[in-house]
Amino acid sequence: MIKTSRARLLNTRGPYRMASLSSFRRIDRPVTTSVPKQYDISSSIPTVPPRAPGTKPWINGNTLISSGNRDLDSVLGGGICLGTVTLVEEDRFSDHALVLSKYFLAQGVSGMHQCLVIGAEGSKAALQKTFVVQLPFDLTYKKNQQEQQEREDRPCTGGSDPSSALPTRPLSTFSRELGDSLPSVGGPRHDPLSIAWQYRKYINTPTPPPRGSASTAPASSSFCNSYDLSRDIQPEVLAAAAPPVVVDVSEEEEGQQEPSSACSRVYQSVASAIKSLPENTVLRVVIKSFLTKTGAWASAHEGEPLLLLHSLRRLIRHHPVAIFVTLSAHHVPQRQRRLLARVADTVLELQSFAGHRHRTAPEFEAFAGFLHIKALQHLNALAPIRGPSNKLGVKRDRRKLHIEPLHLPPEGVRTLTEDVEMQKRGRRRKEERGGDRGERGKPAV
Repeated sequence: MIKTSRARLLNTRGPYRMASLSSFRRIDRPVTTSVPKQYDISSSIPTVPPRAPGTKPWINGNTLISSGNRDLDSVLGGGICLGTVTLVEEDRFSDHALVLSKYFLAQGVSGMHQCLVIGAEGSKAALQKTFVVQLPFDLTYKKNQQEQQEREDRPCTGGSDPSSALPTRPLSTFSRELGDSLPSVGGPRHDPLSIAWQYRKYINTPTPPPRGSASTAPASSSFCNSYDLSRDIQPEVLAAAAPPVVVDVSEEEEGQQEPSSACSRVYQSVASAIKSLPENTVLRVVIKSFLTKTGAWASAHEGEPLLLLHSLRRLIRHHPVAIFVTLSAHHVPQRQRRLLARVADTVLELQSFAGHRHRTAPEFEAFAGFLHIKALQHLNALAPIRGPSNKLGVKRDRRKLHIEPLHLPPEGVRTLTEDVEMQKRGRRRKEERGGDRGERGKPAV
């Protein structure tokens, strides 16, 4: 009886018909909940600003920029942290510190950064002529221009170039035309380029723009460019970038009522540059020969340059600014140099072999001097990232400046200089022995 009633209920077509299983599907309805404003934290989460060009994120929440020299970047742990002061002590007999500062400024020009140059050459024109115009030649920009020229000169349709015979239609049209003629084997349609898959990249290749339509601005996307010290920077690179602001602290500003010291003019120049800095832009500051030509170190206020460097470090700590300072060590007392080394974040000392009294060791003849690491930057960290040694070798050729670790030749291998030295020593010994024998053979008077 129960079975028959159940069967009648299932076969019923009226309003009492049992619903099918498909009608019991779950309906996902959005759940709306209202959160009071005082408990809504989504508005308080800060948005991540876009990364400035020429920078890269680093550990401990830091942002790095390049010094313009790949070897120096590796020494510093990847680059220069924004918000730090780098102090380089110059050598009296070499211009390696000047070359490093030119690398730093040239990378800023190539990376479309704001640049500020502060010096004391007597006039802005002299500082512009001796420093800004003589920046190294940008090899990366030249390479990019050559590649762009080759792409423009390469024919896309017709011609004798084998790549010109490749189809330039969309992949969907090409697959549809070939796929219709392919037999279907009870499954999905086969890929027409399953064998010649290498040509897939040429199908959707867009037609290059006509010559002259591309922008000539050096939009360099690389973190560190390559430079040539034997030639000056291209004029189009300087014209495309923001012109570096040149400030000569040895000149009194026009319209200034009260005379100010060189230290105050340096601080005001950096502060005004930070205020006028556009959003999402990096400011690079180069202070050439830190106040050594202004007489600040010989004045009665010897602590003023030290206070200036400390104030600059505090000013730029939370701004996208990096300061590169060169210091003529032979013009500054030893005590002041030690205090400056404590204030700066990174301290490097350059020592040339040209001023040595003794002859250079044969193992170091390939180098032009030493680079001593006195202090390294360590923002938001207890200790810096140090390499295997704090003493590196500096090589200088016509085009590049290299910083390499010091190493000894393999055991049992003698250099050519060592062979020459051994020959000279042998000759001296023979001459000394011959002279002694002659004196012994003479009769006594």
